[in-house]
Amino acid sequence: MTWHRLAALLLVAVEAGVTGYEFERPAFAALVLLLAAAGAPGWVRLRLRPRIRVLYALTLGAALALRWWLLPRPSVTGSVLDSGLGYGVAQYLLLLQASLLFLRAETSLPPYFPLLGAIVMVCTGDLIAEGVRRQLFLAGSVAFACLFAAFFATSQPRLRAPARKTRRLGARLSGFAVLLGTFGGTAGGSWLLGTYKDALNDAFNRLATGSGRALEVGFTTQGDLNSIQRIKTTNGDATALRVRARANPGYLRGKTYDRLARSRWSSTISPAITVPLSAPPTPYQGTTMRVFPVSPGTGGVGENAGVTTLVDTSGVLFTGLGSRFVAAGMSRLRVGVDQTVRSPDSTTPSYYELTLAAAASMPRPPPPLDPEYRQALLSVPPLLDPGVLDLAARLFADKRTTAAKISAVVRYFRDNYRYHLGLRVPRGKDPLTYFLLERPPAHCEYFASGAALLLRLGGVPCRYVSGFVAVDRNLVGDYWNVRNKDAHAWVEAFDEKRGWVTVEATVAEGVPSPSEEERASVLSHLWDYVKEAVRRVRAALDPRALLRALGRWVGVAGAVGAFRALILAAGVLVIGRLLLLWMRRRPGRRIRRSRRPPPQVERLQRLRQRADRRLRAAGFTRGPGETLHQFAARLELAAREDPDLARAARLHHAAGWYVSYALARYGSRAAQKEFAARHADAAPIGVR
Repeated sequence: MTWHRLAALLLVAVEAGVTGYEFERPAFAALVLLLAAAGAPGWVRLRLRPRIRVLYALTLGAALALRWWLLPRPSVTGSVLDSGLGYGVAQYLLLLQASLLFLRAETSLPPYFPLLGAIVMVCTGDLIAEGVRRQLFLAGSVAFACLFAAFFATSQPRLRAPARKTRRLGARLSGFAVLLGTFGGTAGGSWLLGTYKDALNDAFNRLATGSGRALEVGFTTQGDLNSIQRIKTTNGDATALRVRARANPGYLRGKTYDRLARSRWSSTISPAITVPLSAPPTPYQGTTMRVFPVSPGTGGVGENAGVTTLVDTSGVLFTGLGSRFVAAGMSRLRVGVDQTVRSPDSTTPSYYELTLAAAASMPRPPPPLDPEYRQALLSVPPLLDPGVLDLAARLFADKRTTAAKISAVVRYFRDNYRYHLGLRVPRGKDPLTYFLLERPPAHCEYFASGAALLLRLGGVPCRYVSGFVAVDRNLVGDYWNVRNKDAHAWVEAFDEKRGWVTVEATVAEGVPSPSEEERASVLSHLWDYVKEAVRRVRAALDPRALLRALGRWVGVAGAVGAFRALILAAGVLVIGRLLLLWMRRRPGRRIRRSRRPPPQVERLQRLRQRADRRLRAAGFTRGPGETLHQFAARLELAAREDPDLARAARLHHAAGWYVSYALARYGSRAAQKEFAARHADAAPIGVR
């Protein structure tokens, strides 16, 4: 096994180890390693035609694509592809690399061999992971970079010509410098960028997404009954959030309201400034993001969900009901008694994580509400229409528990109402009273407001909530796409036995749900994934966005997205340098340089070397850049200045010999043969 093939084997070993660890697939990693170990020594070499090789690559890709489509696939949070697709690509390229060790009969493997490995590392990278997991991945990345350089450094045979010893030493020193620089740059860059990744992650996402206008979904201190209707009907297919979570994140709360007046909601809550935890919980130990408490709980914590905001939300951080913690790259957050979260300066963070409470960690029974807050959640507008009071009395006539009252309200709306996006209220009528008494088709804001009012009349503390409902899962990207059309309003009621519960009073056709086309069409998911990638590239190439991002990058370094971008940029520079060195030393050129000259030229070269030795002994040495004619002119000048006539004659003869040699050496073959034959038996010229 050559050093070149050994470097290739170690490259595959590092890639397989990282892939098996990140995706928790040790069996596949072991299989790839065994295949590579069997093919690396070169004992088995399958000589296949180029067409057969292409057919094999296509067949392998089709087989893995079919398996990826039919069987469950893992997902790595933070992978550059953000999906199980990353594992599929890494799996395919690893098997392709192992196959190349069998299919290639040449000593040097193709130069794209390590480039396939670079794609594997990018697809596998879990850059959001912290602690030991992140350190292991960075160690694997450094090892891969060093082996990458070693692969190209050992891709060519050594120079054997004695005259190239200095050149060979320079090549070795250059290769060692590249290897050392790669190791130091990768290790130092990984540490530096990993240390500050969260701050730059926010700036990078701002660059990728650009600036968006504020959503009209009630993310202000007041909300009317048509704000969600406006956002649903205006650019409804635009993506507002992207949520990475294994399970459906469901209802994402943005804003809650506790005061209803003239069919308009407002909030009396003043969120308090919250500082991060000094001792983050287990999922966040070692992270550079700051962790903030959101809601009380006991025991363990649940699953993490990463949220990427693609529009300006006026500083609102969307969370689920019962979210225990929020992690963001900010020094402070505002958290209200209603468990809503927003930034102090209304700046929208581009990425943050939230942790849901585990089922067993929710306190039972829940702690009682603050008396003042409970009173606010039971307040109703003055001078209500008697028909509304009578409706509430009839609904709760025989209901004694909170759960029974909630069920009665939900059943009432679903049995007597239909959904319609938009409601025309007659002039002079109160919109909410008209909705409750006349039962016209309406949208979610009316259903949620009516349910909240009826529950309060029944003695159930509740609040009006606006936000999004995540229902559209992209099967290609393996993420939840939250669009403007998924904006929604609902109610959260407090049950003394169960705590806070979500009340969905809107009829089924009004609750956000994926369409049949979106649910069944993989092409639509792929198209959405491609459009999102194109949108990010276009936003990243926007000079204005670049200038804004550069302004935010001052003093910070690293990111989930920018980390990969910078590492790949450094990798491109290293790869370009290595490819340049390889092109200068590629086999074709090496063969031409080391090709044996014709026999007559060899005889001429031996004659010249003999003449050079004689003249060197007499003190006349031809310089490295001195041509034969220049050397002959120097000998002629020395002959003219030498007082010793005999010595001057020999120098004159030597000068003429070099001129004749130059004419023969670079002349025709006949001239070369004639010169070699005439001087074959002649005594070597010299100066005594």
